[in-house]
Amino acid sequence: MKATVESFELLLSEKYVQSTFYKAYQLQFSECLVKGNDLVNFNKEFNTSLDIYTSVFINTKLYPAPLKAFIAPSMLKVNNPPSFSSGGKPSELEKMRWFADIDLHIKDEQAIAVIENRIERDMNILKTVFTKHFNQLKQRQERNKTFIESGIVKPLEGNTGCCKGNKKGREAYPIGEHHLDNTIATFYKYGINGYGGEYQTFLGFVGKNEPLLEELNLPTNATLFTLTALLVMEHPKITPSWLQKLQLFNKNGKLAGYIQVGEQFILTSDKERRGKNLAQQDVILNEFSKSIVDFIVQHTQIAREHLKAIGNPNWKSLLLTCTLKKAVKPNKNALLYKPLPLVSKRLNDNAALLLEYDVSAQELNIIARITTHRAIRRHRGLQIYLETRSQSAVAEALGHKEVNQDLLDTYLPKPLMDFFTERVIRQFQKAIIFEAMKESPYLKDAVNMSYKELEEYLKNHGLNDIPDLNAATFDKAASQQAEQSIFDSVVFTVTVPLLQLLMSIKTIIDNDNDASRFNESVQHWYQSATYLFKCIEMADFDNDDILDMYREAKDSPLDHTIIEGVLSC
Repeated sequence: MKATVESFELLLSEKYVQSTFYKAYQLQFSECLVKGNDLVNFNKEFNTSLDIYTSVFINTKLYPAPLKAFIAPSMLKVNNPPSFSSGGKPSELEKMRWFADIDLHIKDEQAIAVIENRIERDMNILKTVFTKHFNQLKQRQERNKTFIESGIVKPLEGNTGCCKGNKKGREAYPIGEHHLDNTIATFYKYGINGYGGEYQTFLGFVGKNEPLLEELNLPTNATLFTLTALLVMEHPKITPSWLQKLQLFNKNGKLAGYIQVGEQFILTSDKERRGKNLAQQDVILNEFSKSIVDFIVQHTQIAREHLKAIGNPNWKSLLLTCTLKKAVKPNKNALLYKPLPLVSKRLNDNAALLLEYDVSAQELNIIARITTHRAIRRHRGLQIYLETRSQSAVAEALGHKEVNQDLLDTYLPKPLMDFFTERVIRQFQKAIIFEAMKESPYLKDAVNMSYKELEEYLKNHGLNDIPDLNAATFDKAASQQAEQSIFDSVVFTVTVPLLQLLMSIKTIIDNDNDASRFNESVQHWYQSATYLFKCIEMADFDNDDILDMYREAKDSPLDHTIIEGVLSC
């Protein structure tokens, strides 16, 4: 329906206003789910809006009351809210990072190589920085084990100083940032919430909470993001919700989320979106990812012991964070899952990044803004697709139960296809400008290329005559009977809509008594369709992705009457 005053009035008429508000509710409810907002409050606010509309517009007779009463949802509590897969669609910043400023004059294969290099570079930068942080955490963990054994434990009472001497002539135990062995031994003796007053003052770190947590090597959003980001890089099927649900121990207290089967080590959790029967998703760890999980278990042990001691069931979870006073399981709104400040700080640590990358501060800022678990999955998905050209490989890597085109399109190849669609249009525009101005002295300015770039552009993308690909030539090429053809190869970018359109063209012309009434362009695509379908239908055709698209196109044909009308114009 077109957006007109009349259409607006119709939507608010007594016949349609109830369904209009219900559709508005569904759209807003979906957005609420995607954002992870509180569903109970959302429903309360929606019901309030119904009351306001009734009071302002219906009771005053501006608009009529609905024939059916408005649907006013009642929701008191939500234990397990539904969720949508919102991780796939790339942001504008990501698309700019992948596709911006790629020269038009180079070949498309070179353009793909540029994209691959960009993604690989960003992933390598992140992996370098996070791996260095991981190594620092491991080194600090080993150091602290030594300090726990060798340090002097400060007593809880009778010693409040952090330096030698006081008015009573007593000597305080040496503690604080210059006596880390004693500080760490003291904290690990008393544990989380082990001191009644100002714990950090007691430990000699007055006003220095963050450095103290770092030296104690406690699990925080910052440390867990580094570790889980590395896990996602290794296994992109891991999602934030999968991580959050991961239970290291089951309800009986037995190890369940991290198990050994034969020689393999497996991390297991639920991905509810896959359906009840397929919810459990296992990740078979490699040597590096196993070392990460082993460290996470050690790293969170102090938090787990504290929660278990106070009877909090969250001790069973793999991911736990803690401060001096308490331990918690990070919720979905924690910095662990929205880590911009954490990543920005990590990337701007000059000691963490190798000089070979030569990354500007502006670039680091952009990378930090697009670094989340979901963004890493998107990067890895596109990276895998460019490496394999297989949607099946991507579906498997992302942990999809099957090749779901709608789901995959949010990851790929739509961003890539959009880029090349725009690229082809711009190349065609440049070619037209060249043809129109090739004798003009202003040609170079008009196409915004050097003569060398222009020469390369014309070689790669200049306008050429379409070859006469008649049906006989296609038949010979498909059956591989021709010793020599007028072309070396034919490349089609295959999509379901393209196959549907080609099927319509072929059906229309095959059933037309006077196919000559269609113009040369239609005849050309008819011949292309004939050749393409003959190739796909050959017994030895083994591209499963294209076969799936071909079957989907056959099962959902276009309206041939409409297509014929367009072709006859």
